[in-house]
Amino acid sequence: MTFRNIQTPFIIIFTTTLFLTPLCAQTPSNDDESNSEAQTRQGAASSTTPSKIDKRLFGVLPNYRTVDASIPFAPLSPRRKLSIAGHDSFDWPTYVLAAALTFITPGGKETSSYGSGLGGFANRYLRSSADQIAGNMLAEGFLPILLRQDPRYFRPGTGATWSRMRSALIQTAVAHDDKGRHVFTFF
Repeated sequence: MTFRNIQTPFIIIFTTTLFLTPLCAQTPSNDDESNSEAQTRQGAASSTTPSKIDKRLFGVLPNYRTVDASIPFAPLSPRRKLSIAGHDSFDWPTYVLAAALTFITPGGKETSSYGSGLGGFANRYLRSSADQIAGNMLAEGFLPILLRQDPRYFRPGTGATWSRMRSALIQTAVAHDDKGRHVFTFF
């Protein structure tokens, strides 16, 4: 088998995955729109709500789990939890991050069995992507459904730096359950 025979299918799969999957991740579902409308109706603090809420850190990294803490708590359905996990898992920056992690991973004895060259890179890249996707789907989708917990981070919009930092630290150990009560985080 020549290098060209290996290269062509990889290029086709890579470009298809790179360019088509993010398009699916960016299309808002009806659940997304109805949830944001319901949150707006339930009483957002400001009268000027943006028409499209940016769900990216620094305009790039996916951040679909974060919600404004001033909006009253509304439980998520299992479908909505999986939707959040899917958006975070299949957004285009996750593929770029997987490629970066593949490049910086040292090629020691552990990775020598994956091969070398383009085939070895493709093997490590797919493993890194699968690891990120599995981690997101478990932590943001399946475990919150099984444990009946809310996977979202409730961001306080105002307050001193210390109070916002304290809120972030507390939310690593304390989560909301599906009834809105505070419980220990299991994931």
